[in-house]
Amino acid sequence: MLRRTTMYIFIVIMFSLCFLFTVNAANDPKIYAKDNILAVGNYNVNATSSDLSFIARVEVNGKAIIDEGSELLYIVPEKNIDGWEKARFNDSGWEKGISGIGYADGDDNTVLPGWVASVYSRYRFDVQNANSTKEITFLLDYDDAYILWLNDVEVGRSDNIKAVVPDGVPGFNEPLGKIAVDHEATVLPAGKPNANRWKSAVGWGHNQLGKHVVVVSYGGNSGLSVNPIESLVTTWSYIKSKN
Repeated sequence: MLRRTTMYIFIVIMFSLCFLFTVNAANDPKIYAKDNILAVGNYNVNATSSDLSFIARVEVNGKAIIDEGSELLYIVPEKNIDGWEKARFNDSGWEKGISGIGYADGDDNTVLPGWVASVYSRYRFDVQNANSTKEITFLLDYDDAYILWLNDVEVGRSDNIKAVVPDGVPGFNEPLGKIAVDHEATVLPAGKPNANRWKSAVGWGHNQLGKHVVVVSYGGNSGLSVNPIESLVTTWSYIKSKN
């Protein structure tokens, strides 16, 4: 009887562990060899904010795959845009630019014309040895707040916006006036890249860099895929640029 009970407990534990690992793997963002999409919402703290900025360095196995000077697509929203953070979103009407993006503080390569409530940007990138990649590191120089999505999964949210919009996709001006704590960028001069930018202290102080280390799982050869069941999966601007 004792032996049978012990075996039963062992089976239950192993089943629970398998279920836990499966759930965790399902929640991890997928990474592909080609055509990954990083979507970024950069938000202002209030209607009198003097500046806005977002600059990202994304590292895989110690190598930068996105940095200051990388190409991006962006839009300054004037209304809510459904699904803009999704990898399959049609971004063909968005403007082209290079990182960083913002206004008024001298550290941006893509300079917006003036005050905005928010700006959305999207980066497409490839990863060598994606099938053996276990994690991705995000270093962020920003003003005032941000949310990151990697291939449809949220992977980062600054503490100041988390305090007022803890989850989900906020409206384009929803955080405005709600964020009690602003955050200043390091205000180092714009570069392609500026090698000194990422030598700053990493943490959550007033003008320190943000950092996220994200566990990922391999999703396949391309984030833009065709299979017999699904239709073409792509960002339409990418197809347009290839024609």
